Amino acid sequence: EAQIRVVKEQEGLNEIYNYLNKSRKPALNMPQVDFEKETIIALFMGQKNTGGFPIRIDTIDEKDDKLVVNVLEKTPEGKFATMVITQPFCIAKINKTDKEITFVKK
Repeated sequence: EAQIRVVKEQEGLNEIYNYLNKSRKPALNMPQVDFEKETIIALFMGQKNTGGFPIRIDTIDEKDDKLVVNVLEKTPEGKFATMVITQPFCIAKINKTDKEITFVKK
């Protein structure tokens, strides 16, 4: 399902990679994360009926009291796309912050 997760502990990261690797061969390698210094942002678009649906972090803007994460989602351009069910996602590591993290889709 489509969702955005902010992960601040190892248990949450384990949950994400266990889910991602449930039916994936070869399995994705889980990154080393120092949760004393780092946070994970995970973006999931949900299931799509074709390829060509990229999702990524475009920019992160730091304000006085929050971080604004600008998320770029696109749809297939043109008339040709891979005819396969996909589940686009993006996982990024950022510096740990106590600021509120908000997300804006572009």
